Amino acid sequence: MKTPVKSSVNFVSGPALKNILSKDDKIASLLLSSGQLECELAFDDYDITMLSNRWAKYEFWDCIIKNPYKVADMSDELHERIYPQMIYLLQDQWVKMKDPYFRSAIYFLLNRYSLDGTVSHGKFNIHNYSAICSRSLINFYENNEVSKLKINYYKAEKYYEAVPHIPAEHILLLPVGNIKTGPLHQQTEIGHDVYDINYGILSDIIKSADTKLVAVFKKNAKILRDFKNFNITMVDSTGLPTNKINDCDEIIIHNLVHQ
Repeated sequence: MKTPVKSSVNFVSGPALKNILSKDDKIASLLLSSGQLECELAFDDYDITMLSNRWAKYEFWDCIIKNPYKVADMSDELHERIYPQMIYLLQDQWVKMKDPYFRSAIYFLLNRYSLDGTVSHGKFNIHNYSAICSRSLINFYENNEVSKLKINYYKAEKYYEAVPHIPAEHILLLPVGNIKTGPLHQQTEIGHDVYDINYGILSDIIKSADTKLVAVFKKNAKILRDFKNFNITMVDSTGLPTNKINDCDEIIIHNLVHQ
């Protein structure tokens, strides 16, 4: 589902996930970012807790759930005073601001200014923001039962350090999206809003995990090869399962046995 957070990834697998997961399941998701899949599940009464080891992401979501009006007003006011040369400074210094709602407003502005949903780095255009953006925060709050969203911060340098601490009865959800599989198998961007996703490490974690898990990737033939021993569902652009690789938009892999 659409959320107020801009992202380079548009997840479509919500309907297919609902055929894999049960409302009786307890789900713990890592890699909270745009929250598209997590919110779609939560608002449909799936028992999901969203975890992040990135304080900036946790704080932003916490603030827009508690008081989106404050974040929206601050974003609009700051946008009126901002000029392009300030963006680089904000990208570097925004986490040092003292007020969590002001930090969240800057987070939201930078996310909306960006071309691909980043905050602490990347290209931007301040004309990407308008009052429609801040209104999206309020609409998200008013049109959904945000009380269903459970968000926790897990203090750790690496996102995967949380995996051993997820209760055994929970299903781990990993909304990964795109992967980079170059020589170093890793993403090179850094920032307070960026997860350090090394595909080699991620692949090993998934293959060796003792917990039940579901992972969602954008179409990539490597996923089909690397996880051929997992249950695999290919999903088309409408969010429905498909057996045709040419129609595939996303790939869901899981190790659940109750399906």
